[in-house]
Amino acid sequence: MRDGQYVEGRQMAHVAGASPNWVKSSQSVASGACVELAAMGDLVALRDSKNPDVAPFYYTQTEMRAFLDGAKRGEFDHLLEEG
Repeated sequence: MRDGQYVEGRQMAHVAGASPNWVKSSQSVASGACVELAAMGDLVALRDSKNPDVAPFYYTQTEMRAFLDGAKRGEFDHLLEEG
């Protein structure tokens, strides 16, 4: 999706020339190897901080809430390398 295009019937609210407020975890590494999130109207955008010019992925707030709930519960911990 690009500015003004539709995703599942929802249009991304983006003001031309305005820059989204991208945020990342305080635990992200100094090399920039992390993901960033930004509120984009009724969607949440997710992008790779190393490649900010690549189009981000967009999720509904419901989808992001479900993902974060699962992450808090440790449901994805098995996907990480043991360290």
